[in-house]
Amino acid sequence: IKGDVALHYRANNNLELSYNYRIGAGSSVYQGSERYALRNLSQEFHKLEARGSNYFIRAYGSFTNAGDSYNLTALGALANEGFAPSSAAWVPTYLGTYAGTVIGAALQNGLNVDQLEQLPNYAAITALAHQEARASADALMPAAGSPEYQAIIEQVRTNLFQSGGAGFIDNSRLYHAEFNYDFDPLINDKTLSLMVGGNFRQYSLFTDGTIFNEDPDGTGVNQRINIDEYGGYFQASKRLLPGERLKLTGSLRYDKNENFDGQVSPRVSAVYSAGADRQYNFRASYQTGFRNPTTQDQFIFFPTTNTIIGGTPANAERYGLYGPGGSWTLNSYNQFVGALLSGASQEQAFSLLENADVAYVQPEQLKSFELGFKGVFNGDLMVDLNWYYNTYNDFLGEQLVVNQNEVIHKGAVYAQSLLAGGSPRTFALKTNFKEELTSWGIGLGLTYRLSTHLEAFGNYSFADFSLDEAAEGGDLIAGFNTPNNRYTIGVTGRKLSKHFGFNVAYRWQEEFYYASSFGRSNMPSFGVLDASVSYRIPDLKTVVKLGGTNLGGPDYRTNVGNPFIGQMYYISLTFDEFMPR
Repeated sequence: IKGDVALHYRANNNLELSYNYRIGAGSSVYQGSERYALRNLSQEFHKLEARGSNYFIRAYGSFTNAGDSYNLTALGALANEGFAPSSAAWVPTYLGTYAGTVIGAALQNGLNVDQLEQLPNYAAITALAHQEARASADALMPAAGSPEYQAIIEQVRTNLFQSGGAGFIDNSRLYHAEFNYDFDPLINDKTLSLMVGGNFRQYSLFTDGTIFNEDPDGTGVNQRINIDEYGGYFQASKRLLPGERLKLTGSLRYDKNENFDGQVSPRVSAVYSAGADRQYNFRASYQTGFRNPTTQDQFIFFPTTNTIIGGTPANAERYGLYGPGGSWTLNSYNQFVGALLSGASQEQAFSLLENADVAYVQPEQLKSFELGFKGVFNGDLMVDLNWYYNTYNDFLGEQLVVNQNEVIHKGAVYAQSLLAGGSPRTFALKTNFKEELTSWGIGLGLTYRLSTHLEAFGNYSFADFSLDEAAEGGDLIAGFNTPNNRYTIGVTGRKLSKHFGFNVAYRWQEEFYYASSFGRSNMPSFGVLDASVSYRIPDLKTVVKLGGTNLGGPDYRTNVGNPFIGQMYYISLTFDEFMPR
């Protein structure tokens, strides 16, 4: 359910004041590193704005309430422990039954257990052993749907995460204020444009310790985490050459987040218009930018399959996982374990361990070059062509590591030290790639007017990136997640007759490799056909539209873990009081 209301007041011809309120509420499923059931989630939004002919000042805030939401992975794992604790019941029962079946088969054949592999039906014996062991262990668990089963599910679902349950709290807030002032009315030069602007933002995070690390030292009080940032910019543009056919634009922006160094972002662009009617436009730009780590990248502490830790010193320094001597790469640790299981000496196994030397998280840096053309030929064919090349440094991601030293959280031992003979944990540390990542691509858009009210259109894009394959396939996850080739073709008739119109479009993308902390896999290619027809009713100032998406199927998905997308059919009524008769 969504709704909004606004009040606008025109103080005079040059000033309008407004207040806007929005609210959204409902239930859904969210997927990130884990999958979350969002239940009775709500979010409110308030905005105040003053807008003049050449300036605006606005302030807004959003307020979140996670309601009865919970983590599905935690629900499954903790409920299983509630049904039959692994170490005390389920695992011993499984192993005992499995061993009994295998030993019995060996005795029946007059063999030792280690000789069973010689039998031609060895695979059938182990399959039967697993089946019987699983049945015996699962017999300890209540039947699905029984009162005992439902009671444990409900208990885990309603208890809070990191306190024996799967539920989580999110009462976070965001406050933002910004302004923009255009000097054009004050400048007696129609070829020159100047503007300035700035903003302030505060993230106010509160999850009561269920997601963010609000009480890392175990004081017993979870306090809000506030993150302040501000920025300002100046932009100038100038029209040159006879007929003002060349427009040059430059801007300079400065941004500062309290947890990171200030960022300076210069940008320049040029647009040249050629042709008698300026119908051919060439553009070029060089831009720099940055991406601050998200609030979770900075302050999360989430003990799931891999404990996720935000990478700012204010959050992570106390755990000793970052920097040299803090952790080992996960790949080298797996090799270490494999060597021990294969009978290698401890000295040989320890020699396989590699220091991860993970750096604290920093803003991601971007440099981008772009060339483009947009023009109309013979009044019927519009062409939009562009090429870009991006260079990323300090690309944001996460690295999987195993702790070297003892890790203390909330005043208690959270992960033991392998060096002291204990059992370490796997951590997903928010950090930046040391490797430089580049991406590049082209885009082509075509629109051809077949008749006054009938157009054919199409677009094609190619995108690719480069990164050390060993890094992408190992402990680092870039998450580029974009197919190389995509295209769309279609025909649209806005007004074939006085009342009828239609639109038909086919879009396709090729197979690509998807990688995230949730999962990695090749995503198959797919093509989708969408179509709609519309009928105008001038007397009612209404357009009736009948349409469908993914007509004829088959179902498809766009990334690992997402639900399949099927077909949607709809009828819409659009009322427009200004519709011409």
